[in-house]
Amino acid sequence: MNIRLANDQDESAWNAYIGNHPAATPYHRYAWKKAVEQAYGHKAAYFIAEEGNRISGILPTVEIKPPLLAGELCALPFCDLGECLADDETIRAALI
Repeated sequence: MNIRLANDQDESAWNAYIGNHPAATPYHRYAWKKAVEQAYGHKAAYFIAEEGNRISGILPTVEIKPPLLAGELCALPFCDLGECLADDETIRAALI
């Protein structure tokens, strides 16, 4: 398994993965990353777990950095839903 940061070239594969995941929400869509970055100015870090050339899990996070404090990654702020999605618990644990 390989875990890496997603980039804009991954958008269609990311959306295809969540389109087939039963726990996915609209907040998991890659467009939400762009919306949060543009609207709030926060940096988003979207993580992909891959096995071969196939996505096996995703973890969308946004950096929340209050003034004068260290930042933290949060999945997903401004939403009630948006947790890690994975094919199994091993992949989920690796992403988290």
